[in-house]
Amino acid sequence: MSTRIEPSEKRQHPFWQDVFVGGVSGITAISIIQWMLYFKVLQQAKGATESKFVWNPRVWYRGFGSIAGSFVPTVAVQTAANGIFASLLPHPILSAGAAGMVSAIIVCPAEGIMIQQQKTGKNFWTAALSIQKQHGFLGIFRAFIPTAMREGSFTASYLGLAPLLKEKFKKEGMNEGLAHMLAGTVSGIFSAAISHPIDVYKTQKQWDLAIKNFQLKALLQAGPFAGLGWRTGIIVTASTVIPFIQENLNAKFK
Repeated sequence: MSTRIEPSEKRQHPFWQDVFVGGVSGITAISIIQWMLYFKVLQQAKGATESKFVWNPRVWYRGFGSIAGSFVPTVAVQTAANGIFASLLPHPILSAGAAGMVSAIIVCPAEGIMIQQQKTGKNFWTAALSIQKQHGFLGIFRAFIPTAMREGSFTASYLGLAPLLKEKFKKEGMNEGLAHMLAGTVSGIFSAAISHPIDVYKTQKQWDLAIKNFQLKALLQAGPFAGLGWRTGIIVTASTVIPFIQENLNAKFK
């Protein structure tokens, strides 16, 4: 199932349309949620290394260029891959989840570099070279597996579960706007709750480059649900904003 107004339809949008719609919705969403990412990362990183909140919007959006430069094509890839997997997998949530896991190829390097930028204040290339120096070329894919697991959950939420819930709420008599908001909220909270410990571990590995393998002590020290409030806000916002923009843009192409 590609992103669409009627999730039950077995129709796919053209590939170029999915890429375009995904890109536009992606840049809009990341512009809104970037500051939340800063606070989420800082809370999750406490168990890995010393971290300190800085109440400065310029710091909150540090690394915005690298994460926006990846988030936009990421959502585009997720949207297009979702349309492809829809014809291969039996359920829209499965196709959306698979699309999210594939997108980790883009997400993992970008988030790792962004996190190092937020930690050190370095520019994109200096942060990337620092990771490469310590871990070689594959260092940019540090924490790839937990990133793929987290992205699968995130995409299953906004591309799979949210449209289905919205349709269900509308059939029960709820108006369009309320159904959309409630669907995004419910799917976002569910996704955040089940995948958050994975996201905490991913953040810690990308923040503290000295962590070599899974360290339960470090995870428990920060708390497996550290930053859950911020991440819930991020996913709920994305699960509401992205489908809204995609539905409206797709409608214009009809």
